[in-house]
Amino acid sequence: MDFLQNFFITKPTGVYFVEGTYNGWFVFLSIFISILASWISLYLLHRFSEVGNRFSRFAILFTASLSLGGAVWSMHFIGMISFELCTTVTYDKAITTLSILPSFIASFFALQTLSKKQITRLELISVGILVGAGIGFMHYMGMSAMTMKPKLMYDPILFLVSLFVAITLSILSIIIQFRLKNSKLNIRSIYLTFISGIVMGTAISGMHYTGMAAARFVVPIGTEIENTTNDQVFLAFLVGFGSLFVIGSAVVTIAFISYKDLFHNLVKSESRLRAIIETAADAIVMIDTKGIIQEFNFTAERMFGWSAKEIIGKNVKILMPSPFREEHDGYLSNYLDTGEAKIIGIGRETIAIRKDGTTFPIRLAIGHTKLPQDDIFVGLISDISERILIEHALKDNEEQLKSFIQNIPGVVYRCLVDEYWSSIFLSDAIEF
Repeated sequence: MDFLQNFFITKPTGVYFVEGTYNGWFVFLSIFISILASWISLYLLHRFSEVGNRFSRFAILFTASLSLGGAVWSMHFIGMISFELCTTVTYDKAITTLSILPSFIASFFALQTLSKKQITRLELISVGILVGAGIGFMHYMGMSAMTMKPKLMYDPILFLVSLFVAITLSILSIIIQFRLKNSKLNIRSIYLTFISGIVMGTAISGMHYTGMAAARFVVPIGTEIENTTNDQVFLAFLVGFGSLFVIGSAVVTIAFISYKDLFHNLVKSESRLRAIIETAADAIVMIDTKGIIQEFNFTAERMFGWSAKEIIGKNVKILMPSPFREEHDGYLSNYLDTGEAKIIGIGRETIAIRKDGTTFPIRLAIGHTKLPQDDIFVGLISDISERILIEHALKDNEEQLKSFIQNIPGVVYRCLVDEYWSSIFLSDAIEF
């Protein structure tokens, strides 16, 4: 009870209040930093769900929590510096430093919960209360760091209003961030996090200035105080620089993790593409616009007798016999100049040559891909030697059958035909 009487003022008898004023530029700076850091924190949270690496996820979560906790701390401290009280005010360094912990811890557990794909309504409200309570705890802990002649007390109604503002706006910000993300409105993440950041920044600054409105700087009647001002511009910019450092660290973390994920995805895609190329049943030969071989898969090595190390860097003409070899460069340059394709996208059968000089028939299909650095042509090659042999064998058998039928005597031929039709009619009669 004595604690409440020392903390809240309900009957201001025998005392008077010291009034203060605000520096508008510092107020604007405090609100700007709280909104900016909140937006970056929520954007980091959005990126959290896209990262699979455990270390990267922890780095994002820690940095987002530090950014949001630092935003609360910086906003509060700059807001305190913007408040000009006509007496000497100093701040306890230990309490001022430790006051960042409540908002950081609350931000960490809140963002960790929000990183889930599915959250119940109760969890959303609980997280909002946790963040709002962390903001409030940090604010009033930071206020307790003030060292001055007037005694700091609070109006109980405005004190409760400040907590209500912090908790309500925190819940609203979290609902906007999570619920709208899973809605059918299809809002882009950058706009969604920006809206949520504004609401969260408003929760932080709204709680602070409502809490400042609840503050009462009490002096007993008859006690005189020094009418001085506090020149804390350098300290304000120092805190602002620290805030921007925290925000900058978050931006660097985003950039680093984005680069790392991009590099990881590129390596993964390259490995997947390499596996597809190397295990393909067809030979795959990739060339540039000058006809220089860039890729030569394992099937191509077996088909042509060249190893990839031997042939990569050579002109693809080495795989063609005359007269195709001499025509290749002209065809390639003509296609690049006019876009007229004879094989690309169509395919055809042609002749190829092995390393030992023997030729064999192939089925060739060529695809064309435009890359930022250069155009790439990908050839899919099938050895059709066995198919050609089978076709020739079938053709020879067909000719032999025709010759055999033509040499059968007429009487024998008619007997065979009559016997065939008799068997057909007989089978039909049995079935009937």
